Amino acid sequence: MYKILVADDEQWIRKAIVKRLMTLGLDLEVVAEASDGKEAYQLAIETQPDIILTDIRMPYMNGITFIEKLREHLPNTKVIIITGYADFEYARSALQLRVFRYILKTVDDDTLKETLKEAIEHIQKERTAIGELKTLKAKLAERTHILQKNFIYELLSEKVSSEEYINRMIENLDLPFRLDNYFNIMVLQLDNADTNHQNISDSIQDLNKFFHEKHYTCFILENVQGYKELNILLYASVQNQLAKLRMTQLSKDLIESFSHLPIFIGISNTYKNCVNLNRAYIEAIDALKNKNLSKNKKSRYIYFEDVSISENFTNLFTSADERNLAYYIEMGNFPEIEHTIASIFENIHSNTKISTKLLMKLYFEIVLLLENLLNKYQLSVEKVLGIDFLSLVNTPKTSSIDTLKDILKSFAIKVSEYLVSIKNDNPKASLDAIKNYIENNYFENITLDTIAQKFFISKTYFSQLFKKEMGITFISFLTKIRMEHAIQLLKNNDLKVHEVAKMVGYSDPLYFGQVFKKHFGVLPSEYNS
Repeated sequence: MYKILVADDEQWIRKAIVKRLMTLGLDLEVVAEASDGKEAYQLAIETQPDIILTDIRMPYMNGITFIEKLREHLPNTKVIIITGYADFEYARSALQLRVFRYILKTVDDDTLKETLKEAIEHIQKERTAIGELKTLKAKLAERTHILQKNFIYELLSEKVSSEEYINRMIENLDLPFRLDNYFNIMVLQLDNADTNHQNISDSIQDLNKFFHEKHYTCFILENVQGYKELNILLYASVQNQLAKLRMTQLSKDLIESFSHLPIFIGISNTYKNCVNLNRAYIEAIDALKNKNLSKNKKSRYIYFEDVSISENFTNLFTSADERNLAYYIEMGNFPEIEHTIASIFENIHSNTKISTKLLMKLYFEIVLLLENLLNKYQLSVEKVLGIDFLSLVNTPKTSSIDTLKDILKSFAIKVSEYLVSIKNDNPKASLDAIKNYIENNYFENITLDTIAQKFFISKTYFSQLFKKEMGITFISFLTKIRMEHAIQLLKNNDLKVHEVAKMVGYSDPLYFGQVFKKHFGVLPSEYNS
């Protein structure tokens, strides 16, 4: 139903028009009648009509003034001027008012009906366009957030260090912090055997709400290290002296607000400048991993600086060792798996102060890594290793160092072989799944590394398989998909080039422009020129 307002100072003409409108068989509802321009304006603001039929000459406020004022509040309302012969040319001269049509009061029903049908069609098209634009804007906001999180992941993983690049990305992605802010990293562990993906998603939503209400700027990243129970929060503070005080209060509030969840929090030292985020992130993880060595063992929030690691466990099994071992297992690189575990145990042999307790801690850390890898692919320890998790944990109580090393090597190789066998059973099916993933997630930060990690397939093998089956390289395919979507988005003149860039997966508009020009021969800004 389309709402229509009729304005004419002559009552008999106004009533006659209303009566005629009801006989045209159109989906119209007369929501108001006005006898002068002032009344018409007030009623229009109140009723928000889709179409207005108005005379040009009315008392108190003529039709021209009425339309001028109306445009400030109802720019999309279709105005049809109905006038007599004497004022017809005068009305037509008011083109700058964007009047939809000019018709005579003596117009026949067919012409009146056709004019109103055209107005309705225009309204329908505009509403469709507005709806599409709203959808595009929502997608832009969503994809900007994805790009923001991808960039923060790069900072945490130490994949970027150029301050010039970081500054440009902060500006392009509208991030709410600056390069030289002070930063802390908090790593949350939801220590719950029943924690699943849905519970974590719900918890992340609740955590976002909590931080928003506390007026803290943060980003929550899941699975940065492949551990589904870890959620990473990036928090920017402005004063180094106040950071620990604020983090302590924040941690207390967080634990109190989520008392139904067994949360443990690892907190880094405070650092200035984004380039130090990887260091802070490793500290927060190490604080969490070594919570049993904290000065205050009853506390559920642990500062890295308060962890007393007298036997220097972090030098035995570093975060780098952990990342590398997980990567080699997923890639099926058996020599590097054996080499990494052997290197860890060489350090143990060279350190005469290693206690049995610390040795068991090392075993548990590697076993936990294997369990988390299997969880990542919805696989159980019992299915892959033929032993339940409890028995796995109790295995090494009387084992020597060398026996322990051999046990861990065997477990790690078995897990790796199982993951590789899944990939090799049906390579074509894997490729179809990857192709489908790219087509549906082209706007994310997709690289050979992300594909390799997500589908537990080696980069070299994947590159060769993709080129053989598809006839083009992975990068060329991804670029083709992105450019096809970019062309469609650029046809919408309401989107800026940097917005289109974000929506198709390019966080840097300059680079997007270069790729676009190489693909189409023109810059994005020249495409619709």
